[in-house]
Amino acid sequence: MRRKHSSPYQKILLFIIAMGALYGGYFWGSKHNIETRGYLNLHALAEPKALGSFQLLGQNGEPFSNADFDDHWNLVIVGHPHSESSTDQLTLAVQIYNRLADAPDLQKQLQTLFLNLDSENTNRTEVEKFLTHFNPDFLALDGDTENLEIFTREIGATFKITGTGADQRIVHSTSIALIAPDGRLIGLFTGRVDAVSISTDLKTLAEKYKTP
Repeated sequence: MRRKHSSPYQKILLFIIAMGALYGGYFWGSKHNIETRGYLNLHALAEPKALGSFQLLGQNGEPFSNADFDDHWNLVIVGHPHSESSTDQLTLAVQIYNRLADAPDLQKQLQTLFLNLDSENTNRTEVEKFLTHFNPDFLALDGDTENLEIFTREIGATFKITGTGADQRIVHSTSIALIAPDGRLIGLFTGRVDAVSISTDLKTLAEKYKTP
């Protein structure tokens, strides 16, 4: 997508917005009791959080709700196809999936969801094509601004959209949210992340969630 060069004022504004997105995860963590012991990277909630209701759409325009998390370990990535950090996160998601080859049941249960923040400039076909480059099983989500704000707030993510069309700028947090097979938010993978530590944490959690 074509983007106009930013003026000095716009660059300053974008920097401020970016800092807000960067520290959004920190303030989210300060509002919750976070547990990191026993995990390599996961910033886990001391008590998994039931998500409030929201109304999102799947990549074919079908309704997507809390029930669609059920029976999956869900990695939720927030971004848009023209975001370099989104490309990095989706590449990481591929590496995580590959790292679970020695745990085939968990690998099969893993669901990677990409919440597109730029539905104004990218249609669902374009987003699906973008995701297929990484893994054809990755799923796209989108929604109106109100529901995007509701859902991202529920999972501890932040974003800010300024301008429209060619002047649109989107800044977003880069944490990856983890939602358990019972639909509750477990926590965030944030900071310096890598496939080895995340896949190891997923295996640890899967063992904890096994029915006795």
